[in-house]
Amino acid sequence: METLKFPTMNAIKSFRIFNLIVLTVLFCGNLDAQDDILISTGGTVTACGGYFFDDGDIGDQFGGPYTDNDYSITICPDNPGDAVSVVFLAFELQTNANPNNNDVLYVYDGDNTGAEMVGAGTNNSLVGVSFTGSINNPTGCLTFVFNVNNGATAGEIGWLGEIACVTPCTYPTSAYEMTDPDPFEPSQPSVGVCPGQELFFDGASASGDGVPLEYWIWNWGDGLVDSTSTPLADHSYDEPGEYLVTLVVSDENNCTSVNLDVYQVLVSTIPIFNAEFTSPLCTGSPGWLDGNPVQSITWTALPPLAVSEELPIPDATGVVFSSELFIDFFDDGQVLEDCEDILSINMLMEHSFAGDLSIWVACPDGTEVMIMDNNNAGSDPCSNGNDLNGYYLGEPDDFDGVTPNPGIGYWYNFTTDGEYVLDAADNPNVEGNTILGGEYGTCGDICDLEGCPLNGIWTFNVLDQWGADNGFLFEWGIDFNPLIVPGVTTFTPTIGAGMDSSYWQVTSDTYGVVDIDEPGDFVDVLFDEPGDYEFTYTVSNNFSCTWDTIVNIEVIPGLGNSVTAGEDVIFCQDPVQLQGAFVGSVDSPCSNSEGTTVHCYGANAYDVFSYCPDVPGDGTMMTIDFSQGQVEAFWDLVTIYDGDSDAAPVLGTADGVLDGLTYTATNPDGCLTVVYSSDGFNSCSTGTFPESVWCASCGGQVECGYLWTWDPPLYLDNPSSSSPMVTDFDGAPTEYTLLVEPVGM
Repeated sequence: METLKFPTMNAIKSFRIFNLIVLTVLFCGNLDAQDDILISTGGTVTACGGYFFDDGDIGDQFGGPYTDNDYSITICPDNPGDAVSVVFLAFELQTNANPNNNDVLYVYDGDNTGAEMVGAGTNNSLVGVSFTGSINNPTGCLTFVFNVNNGATAGEIGWLGEIACVTPCTYPTSAYEMTDPDPFEPSQPSVGVCPGQELFFDGASASGDGVPLEYWIWNWGDGLVDSTSTPLADHSYDEPGEYLVTLVVSDENNCTSVNLDVYQVLVSTIPIFNAEFTSPLCTGSPGWLDGNPVQSITWTALPPLAVSEELPIPDATGVVFSSELFIDFFDDGQVLEDCEDILSINMLMEHSFAGDLSIWVACPDGTEVMIMDNNNAGSDPCSNGNDLNGYYLGEPDDFDGVTPNPGIGYWYNFTTDGEYVLDAADNPNVEGNTILGGEYGTCGDICDLEGCPLNGIWTFNVLDQWGADNGFLFEWGIDFNPLIVPGVTTFTPTIGAGMDSSYWQVTSDTYGVVDIDEPGDFVDVLFDEPGDYEFTYTVSNNFSCTWDTIVNIEVIPGLGNSVTAGEDVIFCQDPVQLQGAFVGSVDSPCSNSEGTTVHCYGANAYDVFSYCPDVPGDGTMMTIDFSQGQVEAFWDLVTIYDGDSDAAPVLGTADGVLDGLTYTATNPDGCLTVVYSSDGFNSCSTGTFPESVWCASCGGQVECGYLWTWDPPLYLDNPSSSSPMVTDFDGAPTEYTLLVEPVGM
């Protein structure tokens, strides 16, 4: 099979100019104006040779981009009875997410636009395609109309067509079918395939009008065009998305088909596995594998609506930082009818003091919605001043002096479903003195944007009102519901709920498997022997694509018979205590360091606590688990060093609430060091903050180094302690089970 690959636009245009330069030197007296025809010439011209261009090629040997202008031109033959033929050697026009707004070159079989339209070229659809005046066109002329719908903003370089005069054409007819795989529905030109999967096409049903066919020109919709001398062709796609396949056939007279049938190919997205499993897991302790939920990814032709900035926000200058996002793919006059169609307003940002920022977005008609609102008095109209003033957004460089350095931005997404305003005091999405990224509500009502024009300039505004802080906006954007964008393809492969679509590759005979739920997504496991055990989870979607992920469960020696739930007890009106405890005597590898520490830090403190195994380097790793504590956010700090002193690398830092924080050593010696540092004001010793309580452990039999869980928690005053009180009883015998696992597992 002969296959011709069409070169790039730049390569063709530079080659063409080079040849013209040579010809000018040798035959300068024989060239005339008809050798180069730009569509901007307009009107009617006669030509039987040379080249036909867009309007961006004057003085540019590489074929410069076309301009934001519409044109029409008619090209006629020199001699009556002949027909003009234009073969597009290269073709590249700007596209739009809304295909109705693509730039387009129309071709008419005659000397005006009242003649039959025989072509409408967009993107690269006319590469290798020729147009010739037909036998039904007595003028032999071709008329071209160019419509620029996107402002010529993408720098696309238009087209290069070769002009000739030939015998008038009888147009062949293009027809083809995909022979493998099967389409979504019989007789429907749409198919779903996997990345890299081969597709096979047959163009044998195409026909010439009394003239044999010579070439089948396949445009695969991914930028590649193949010309074959036989009707059979195959192709594959590596990237998920939509691809539109078309076929143009050419006969021995170089006459090409003008009908264009489109076959839609949808290439599956790759799912995201969110498998959860218990690891590490102690021998004798129950665990599980949970494959759900698998996230099937949506693909849309809608481009990312975002503006990249990476610019510092002016600090206390009174100048609003504004960033503009231009949108042009909606229908003319289309407005936002339902605020739920704004899925999210997003910003990637860092700042060292959230309390002096006002942030808002404005639609093209000037309607504004406040995302967060502060003023110079420090009060927040959204929360009456009760907000997270001294907190970070992202990870700013708070000590970069007068020249701001970009820190690490976090993504903050604002939706109609967000529960908390970003800087509201009740926002639980806080770690230390940092407001974490995630989904938030807005100070104003996003639904105020209903009625806004969708096309035009959307503006994101930030006002920094106090000095001595700084921040950067890296990027912002808007996610619209793709369903409101005309003509935009959006698809999401579906994964069924049955065992034929998603399942763990296990049976009841697989070692460690205790039970498998009916869909096959959840498996209970229990192991007697330490080791590493791999499990594979597999899913298949409606595109017939199969994907899998492998997880590893690390099983370590368990506590065995060293834990007891205690003797049975009898409840008789008065509360009784359950007696969970360790039994036997097991030497701890960190007996000199393990245990509970209670600490109340003071003003100007620098308090150091170091914890090491009894034999540093023996493989034992210390763990610090905070059960209680708080230090003043922004001003005081707890630092965990990965070693036996404050000269070791920093493992983590924390301020604000400390409850639930856990750190485990990673250094060869297994040591950890805790340092409390504070300023001269609020502290635990002043009564402002509670005492800090933490446990140092390494797997030995120290109660604070383990999580104690009683099931069911019914009538227990503290089901997470080793010895809770039973405070009530309904008369029915109740069996309580005690689960004990090391902190950090």
